[in-house]
Order: sequence, then C-alpha cells, then structure tokens
Amino acid sequence: MINIEKVYDVHTHLNPEYLGAEKLRNIIGYHFLFSEMLTVGLSFEKFSHDISDKEWFSLVLDYLPKIKNTSSYWMANKILEDIYELTLDELNSKTLEKFEEKIAKKYKDPLWPWEILKKYCKTEILFTSTPYSESFKEPKDTVRFKRVCEKFNFGIDINKSVLEYLKSKIEKENITSTDIKNYVRNVVKESLNQSVVSFMCWLGRYPYRNITDEELDHTIKISKDIEIINSTIGCYQFKNILEYLKETNSKAVVQMIIGAHTTSGVNWPGRIFEIVNSDIIFSYQKLFMAFPEIKFNILVSSSLRSREIDNLVRLLPNVTISGTWLHTMFPNQIIKIISDRLEFIPVGKITAFFSDAYNAEWVYGKLVLVKKCVEIVLEEKIKQGWMKKKDTKPLIEELFWKSSKNIFNLE
Repeated sequence: MINIEKVYDVHTHLNPEYLGAEKLRNIIGYHFLFSEMLTVGLSFEKFSHDISDKEWFSLVLDYLPKIKNTSSYWMANKILEDIYELTLDELNSKTLEKFEEKIAKKYKDPLWPWEILKKYCKTEILFTSTPYSESFKEPKDTVRFKRVCEKFNFGIDINKSVLEYLKSKIEKENITSTDIKNYVRNVVKESLNQSVVSFMCWLGRYPYRNITDEELDHTIKISKDIEIINSTIGCYQFKNILEYLKETNSKAVVQMIIGAHTTSGVNWPGRIFEIVNSDIIFSYQKLFMAFPEIKFNILVSSSLRSREIDNLVRLLPNVTISGTWLHTMFPNQIIKIISDRLEFIPVGKITAFFSDAYNAEWVYGKLVLVKKCVEIVLEEKIKQGWMKKKDTKPLIEELFWKSSKNIFNLE
C-alpha cells in the first residue's frame, strides 16, 4: 500500500476529551454498519440509549454476517484486525468477552486513542465540529485539533420547523428577519473568536435562493408549510453567514455538504438519500460566483452529482473539494471519483480524505479504504502511461496533506 507520511483530516465529529471508542460496541455501532443491519431485519424499536452492551450484542450478532459483503463491514474488520489483532469472523456470543477484554486492556493507557491517530493513521491535524473545552490541550507530540462551527439548523428535517427551533434559541415567540440575522451573526462572531477554521453548512435538498428580509418576514407571518418555512429560513441564515464573513474579511472556509437529503419519517441514523435534482447544483454555482471572496470547500455525498460539482471546482477559483462521503464511501465509487478528479481538477484544489469519524478507530477504518483506492488509481494511470511513478510521491503528499493545508490557510 502507498506510503503516506502525514494526513490531514478536514471533517470529523471527534471529541478530543473522549477520543476513542473504548469498547467494541462503539466500533460495531458506527451508523453505517448499524443502518445496514437495520435494512436486513434488525429491529430498531428494541434499542434505547439505556440498553446494556450485553443486550445490544444479543440483538446485533446475528445480523453482522448478513452485511459481510459491504465495505462498512470491511472497514470495521480492518480496525479490529490491524489495531486489535481480532477479526469479525471470530466474533460471536462465546468470544465477545475476549474482544471486550482486549480493547479494554488497550484503554488502560489514556494515550492509546492518540496513538491510534498518530501511529496508525499518521494524522497531524484534524478538524472537529464537536464542541470541547476551550482550555483543553492535546498531549505533547500527538495531533492538533481545529474547531469547526456546525451549530446552525438549516431545516433539513421536514418534520420539524426550524422556526420553532430558532424561537427557542432566540428566546422570543414572535421573531423577525432582524432577530434571525442578529442571531446568525452573533453565532458566527462567537465562533470566530474561538478560532474556528470553517463553518459546516448543509441545506440538503433545498436549492439556494437569495432570501430578502421582506420575503422572510412574509413567510414567517403567513406560511404554515414547514418545508417552505425551513427552506426560506435555511437559505436566509446561510446568506447571512456568508455576508458576515465577507464584511469581516474572515479567512474561515465555508464547508458545504452537497448531494444528500433526509426523508420524512426518519427512525434510525443513516437514513439520508442522494439528491437527484441538478437545479440544486446550478443554484450553488450562482452562489459561488456571487461570493468570490469566500472560499468554499465541498463535501459530496452523491455519485450522481459528483461530476457536476467537479466541474464547478475546476472552473471557479474560490471552490475546492474534499474526499468522499456517505453514499460515495465505497471502493468503486472512491476509485472512480478520485480518478476523474485527478484528470479534471488541479491537484491543489483536491483533498482525497476526510473521515467523518466519531472515534479514533474509525479515522483508521476510512483511511485504509481511501489509501487502497488511491493506490489503485495511481497504479492504473501509470500503467496507461498518463503518469510516471516518480510523480506519485508528491501527488500523494498533495492529496493527503498539502492541499488541505493550503485550502484552510493553516501552517
């Protein structure tokens, strides 16, 4: 497998104060595996936050073999195999205690999850949208965390009104566009004071529209349709984030999740579908061109939309693209996407990897998959005569480190 000297992870949900999985359930319970087990018959209704680990595994163990063909399962197995010298094939009710004991033994060392990141993943910098104490300091000679603001509710759940959510945040029953604008700007200002490096934004299936104060006030006053309310307020909030960053000449990057939407009646994690509307992408093109001063970094969840977005990245100086996410986190998709991008986009605008991880172990799981896929892509391009082997090392450094460093203005 290709040798990577250091890795930059630009999107995680890690909490550096509680960094690791600590137990097997938090590895196997990753929402990718869990949602796949649910689709083959596992009953979500039997689960609760209070269920014991023993009860949890009594429900799950029979369903793991049914997803053995998926890359989610492969990643989980690589975590156990490479980091803990265990394999999922061996996991059953009789061996469960052995698995738990082996993982628990590692966690007697409080530096163990940091070692996973440093030794196994070779990460140097990680972004996280999970809040943690301002006084927290990483252990010496480990990794560095950077804060991301992912506080905004853009109304992607059509069963819940973002208007009611904002009322609770603003603590006022009859709110107006002025109230929402002030709320957004205060959150952005506070986040910048905490040295956030990016703002993570997700409008879901809503095309971007330039919502005026008058249109928003009118919608709040007369509309009873949650989807109209949510899309209008979502776009209005997003516009005000961008306008404030422009006014303050902030270097923070706006990271945008594109290509996925939630559906009504969501009853388990991971029920997020690909968008199929190209007009949404066109609306973002107009947005990117309207804010040339803002640097946008795109996280794409749709193989259908990936090439369209690649074209925007190729042509617009203020737009870059990172990794593969959710519905593109599968080997064939990663190989095709990375291969296309390397032919289509200058490498300084591409990063090959982010983990979207909730614990240190899953940074490794995703990284192993992406590394293997990049290796396959580069070998094929050398074989076809488009690249020379001597060019692969600097290209790998760009994809896993230098591009991210330059995109996010960080030394």
